[in-house]
Amino acid sequence: MKNPLEKKICPYCMNVISKKSVKYFCDCGKEAVRIGFPKKLQCTDENCTSRRYRMTCPYDACKSELPTGILDYNGYLRFSLIGLSGAGKSNFLTAMIHEMRLNSTGRWVISHMNPDTFEAYRRNEEKMFTHHEPVPATRRGSIIPQQWSISDTQNSFLGKMPVYSLTIFDGAGEDEKSVEPVIANCIQGSKTLVILFDPLSIRQLENSMDKNIYHWSTSSNPNEYPDAMITSLTNYIRNCLQLPPSQKIKKDVAVVFTKIDTLKKDFENSVVMQESPHIKAGGFVEQDSIEVDNQIRSWLKKNGQDAFLGVINKDFYPERVRFFGVSSIGNPPVAERTFGVITPHRVLDPLMWMMYRENIIPEKTKQLEGK
Repeated sequence: MKNPLEKKICPYCMNVISKKSVKYFCDCGKEAVRIGFPKKLQCTDENCTSRRYRMTCPYDACKSELPTGILDYNGYLRFSLIGLSGAGKSNFLTAMIHEMRLNSTGRWVISHMNPDTFEAYRRNEEKMFTHHEPVPATRRGSIIPQQWSISDTQNSFLGKMPVYSLTIFDGAGEDEKSVEPVIANCIQGSKTLVILFDPLSIRQLENSMDKNIYHWSTSSNPNEYPDAMITSLTNYIRNCLQLPPSQKIKKDVAVVFTKIDTLKKDFENSVVMQESPHIKAGGFVEQDSIEVDNQIRSWLKKNGQDAFLGVINKDFYPERVRFFGVSSIGNPPVAERTFGVITPHRVLDPLMWMMYRENIIPEKTKQLEGK
């Protein structure tokens, strides 16, 4: 259901906007105003014959063109992808949108709000799913929010279906070294922080895996102190939010372990390696997600990463944190910068969790095989 009290925020500057505050401009460049009843847009130039108008952010420092209907969605999902270079953020985002567009039930339909969003996705999807190559890393300083909408086609009322706005901020890993105003705005305006972590950056794994697969699977350097890596990210987030060290970060946090396919030997037949149940169930299977969370936490402890978990518990509210295990590719690379068969694994789980937290989808019980 639509929450009338939820603030509408410009996806570019993160300032609050409303139907009364936004501005409209005609194709001729002149401002347009609403007149009559019911109110209709009309160019302030009486001689203009154009009937095409664009809605813009009312703040002088922004003035960005806003997606059509941004003020009328039933809910607003906003998340920032955060992670060091090599974590696979662009691959994950491309696989997530790809799987959402092709979800088997057809209930949830994802659509782009503007041409730039779809063009960026189209290029990345072609690179990944046609040419079987990694998506180019996001360039430093090039954060442009992706604007998508998600329609619930099976839950219409009086001929209207619920439609939700999805804004995604995907910055370069290098951006997370200095606090720029645009990045701080993105993190401040996000409801959820999606922290991507490459488990192959844990040094001891380098000696327990096939050398080729290990080096083809990661572009990051192994690290003896993963807790220091996550501390750098949480300090960065804290700086963006202007929080003192004594205050926890009040955001929902999805800690997403990427490249989980390379750890099949470690997890074997555990839940994290099984097919995700959420889309088929028509909601969020909370018990499945909790089991995945527990298994990843246990794996971290088994590999001597209690300090990693300590940082997460120190900087975030435990009840707002969930661990996920995903694979954008589903299988290890077959050569350097070359993927084989691509079968994304659990890449929709973090998004389903966000939708569940926002009461967009209900909690479900895992369905039995064959039912």
